[in-house]
Amino acid sequence: MKRIICISILIFISACQFNNNQNQKKIDSDEDGIIDSNDNCPDTFGLEEFYGCPDTDEDGIIDSEDDCPEEFGLEDYNGCPDSDGDEISDLDDQCPNEFGYKKYNGCPDFGSQTQKLTVQGCLEIIAINSDEKNEALKILNYELNDLISYRICEIARDYITSVRQLNTEMDELNRQIEGGYIETVRRFERKNILISQHLIVSKKGVYYLMEVLAGGECTMGTMKFDENSTIVQDVWVRESPDEERYKGFKMKIIDKSNNFTSLNNKLDRLF
Repeated sequence: MKRIICISILIFISACQFNNNQNQKKIDSDEDGIIDSNDNCPDTFGLEEFYGCPDTDEDGIIDSEDDCPEEFGLEDYNGCPDSDGDEISDLDDQCPNEFGYKKYNGCPDFGSQTQKLTVQGCLEIIAINSDEKNEALKILNYELNDLISYRICEIARDYITSVRQLNTEMDELNRQIEGGYIETVRRFERKNILISQHLIVSKKGVYYLMEVLAGGECTMGTMKFDENSTIVQDVWVRESPDEERYKGFKMKIIDKSNNFTSLNNKLDRLF
């Protein structure tokens, strides 16, 4: 009898252990549809293709093997991106948004990225006058004797170059404004041969009646001339702002007035 009871107890215990094992096999702790016994990351929601492990940035590289698990990257760079296409992972690239070289840690070729120079030394390289030095100091925000990398100096150089170009364009614009504008062109021809040519030019609120002595036919546009000259002078005319070159003429100021009509009437009498 005792033997029968013992055998029954053993059978009951074995059945319980079997049911318990069966239940354990069905547990899915992270609820990713993969039971824990088949899930390599049972506590983290994952994908079946990675045996239950996650790929957060969806770049096809499992997070545990991805050096940049939250940024879509490339397999060649262990899951990290190469934003500037210089074949250097952004993780190892000191200039991730600029094409560079490995020997400069991913930065452009502007001296060694580890080599440093003083702000004063940088300004001697990039600036050509005191105004440019002051502009550079504004963006560098360092003292003259502070050490900076060549990369920082390059940023200052690019800024100064932009300012220099802008100043050149503004100077050219100012020269055009300070020059004259041709208001009227009158030509006297005989048998299609140009006999004489006169202009009325405005400059700084004053009108000048000028005779063209050489250079061919003159058209409307802007011109550079000396309004104080009473003799024949070289005059430069540009037909439009899109023209890069000025055309040269020989001209002479005949009269001037603050009133356009009076000069225009005089021009009518000449013709």
